[in-house]
Amino acid sequence: MRLKRVGRALRGLQGARGRRGFTLPEVVVTMAALTVIVLAASVSYVGTLKSWDGTSSMTRLQRESSLAVETMSRVLRGAESVVINVEGDSLRVYYETAAGDSLADIFHINDDGQLVDSAGFVLSSSVDSLSFSTVDGKTVNMELAVTDGMGTEQCSDDQALLMSSTVVCRN
Repeated sequence: MRLKRVGRALRGLQGARGRRGFTLPEVVVTMAALTVIVLAASVSYVGTLKSWDGTSSMTRLQRESSLAVETMSRVLRGAESVVINVEGDSLRVYYETAAGDSLADIFHINDDGQLVDSAGFVLSSSVDSLSFSTVDGKTVNMELAVTDGMGTEQCSDDQALLMSSTVVCRN
């Protein structure tokens, strides 16, 4: 009688041991589901990174261009007179000092495509175009076009910005 009980117990263990683990189709289906979930998360993550890069690039362009236009505007407001070159892409600003001397400040694009002043200080980088115009010699219209240059040959996704301003010389 005792032997029968031991035999039944052993058969019960063998049956339990046979049911442990997963079958191959269960493993394959689970791996396929996990693969789809990981791929979806990866695509979402990459999209978020691209969006972040584009937004931060545009913010940098706006900040840099705004500062450049504000700097030129501040100099122009105190000007006695302005001279714009024939191409309209360089501006010479004259203003008098307390001693009566006339000083000039120059804004132009250098060979590296940067907007610089007469001291060589870079006001904006990656400048596509800079143009100045005036009707009466006291009112100056300026346009500054910049891009971030972050696009590639495969995908030209450069961020571009055009800033324009009109300034009246006060002197």
